[in-house]
Amino acid sequence: MQTLEQVRKLAAILVDSTATLTEKDDAAINLGEFDESEALTALIVAAQSEKVEEMVLASIGESIAQIWIRLDNFDSMIFNQLPRGAQREAHSLIQANRSEWLLNEKRSKITVRLAHTRNQKNLVAQLWCENEQWGEISHKQGELELDIYPKSNGHPWNLKYEEVVNVITEVKDKLPELANYSPRAYYEHRVTAA
Repeated sequence: MQTLEQVRKLAAILVDSTATLTEKDDAAINLGEFDESEALTALIVAAQSEKVEEMVLASIGESIAQIWIRLDNFDSMIFNQLPRGAQREAHSLIQANRSEWLLNEKRSKITVRLAHTRNQKNLVAQLWCENEQWGEISHKQGELELDIYPKSNGHPWNLKYEEVVNVITEVKDKLPELANYSPRAYYEHRVTAA
C-alpha cells in the first residue's frame, strides 16, 4: 500500500501548479521507478498537459520508456501520441534497449515493377522500397523464384512480414497472367503502417 501512496503523491506533484520545475522534474523521474499502472497513467496524463515544461516533458518520456522496458509492454498508440519532447526521450531509451519495438512504427511502401529480363523470355517483379530494390521474383517455367537483396546501408528492411507475404502472393497470381503482355507492364502495391 505504501508504494501506491508514493505513486499518488508523485503524480500530484507532477500536476501541481504551485510545485517548482525541479520538484515536477524529480517527480517525473521518480515515477519511472515504479511498475504500477497508476504511475504510467500519471506520466501519460501529465505529458498531454499544455502547461508541462520541456525539461519535465523529457523526464516524463524517459520514465514512460523505462516502465515499458521493465514490463516488456510497449504501447505504440500511446508512443505515437506523446508530445515531441517526451517522444524524443522515450525513443532514445527504447532505441538503446528494445529497438525492435521501433521497427514496427514506420512502414515504407512497397512498389512492384514488372519487367522482362534481358533475353525477354522471363517476366520478373522487382520489389522496391525506399527507392531501393529489395527483391525480385522471377517466373521461370511455371515456377516462382524469390531473391532478396541486402539494404545498401546495412540496416534491416523496415517491412511488415504479413504485408511482404501479401505482395508475394499477389505477384504469384499476376506474373503468369502478365507473362505474355508488354515488357512495360507495371503495377504498384502500397504497404502502409498497421
